[in-house]
Amino acid sequence: MRLASLRRRRLLESWMDKVRGIARQALRAVGLERIHHPSFVDLMRRENVDTVIDVGANNGQFGEELRERGYAGRIISFEPGSAAFAGLAARAAADPLWDAYQLGVGDAPGELEILITQADVFSSFKAPSDYTNAKFVGATPERREKVRVIRLDEFFAEHPGTLTDTTYLKVDTQGFEFEVLQGTGDCLARVCAVQMELPLRILYDGQKSLMEMVSWMADHGFEIGMAKENGFDWQACRLLELDVAFVRSGEAYQPPVVRPA
Repeated sequence: MRLASLRRRRLLESWMDKVRGIARQALRAVGLERIHHPSFVDLMRRENVDTVIDVGANNGQFGEELRERGYAGRIISFEPGSAAFAGLAARAAADPLWDAYQLGVGDAPGELEILITQADVFSSFKAPSDYTNAKFVGATPERREKVRVIRLDEFFAEHPGTLTDTTYLKVDTQGFEFEVLQGTGDCLARVCAVQMELPLRILYDGQKSLMEMVSWMADHGFEIGMAKENGFDWQACRLLELDVAFVRSGEAYQPPVVRPA
């Protein structure tokens, strides 16, 4: 069943590529050229990604976007919050190549309390900073949930075949990214790319800064391949976060060259 679904998705992806090609030719015929800004899915295609580890999946928005953009491989999502997981599970249930786990991911197995905020996209194992509480409606914690937490290296050991040399790790854990990475152990060396939201302004107590994370990733053999704005404080005229994709050092993504027709 999984194989048949994968074949169907690959056929769909091939068909979409043909449609995009026809659209490009039509634009060129009238003297127009579409400028292509590479996306994270373009990076995944370049790296031949076949497995996405989605840590901090919330209710499955990231996985759904991947499918909409033509990604046909396996998705393994983790979300500890009960309400968010219900939405994630509903989305994943209809997809035979999408597995969902109600688990937190960190640097040590056990149990932790997650702070569930009014707007669940802010929910975290770390408390929101004073700035976050003052700036964002819905960032205030309204309850706590005790959840099970695992290390990724232990998960991979217990689920053979889930880690490949073309695995893409996406981490969106609201300030808990460093702990997730520490829990990868030696497995990080097999990951082809890591995507994270990283702060230019600290949004959670005890959160690592963007520069600290870039330095740590460099020490572990990764460099920035792509980065996109992910939050801006217009009043202060300051970037808040970047959505960053790290690739193995020496393999930074080269965007497609736009040539005239």
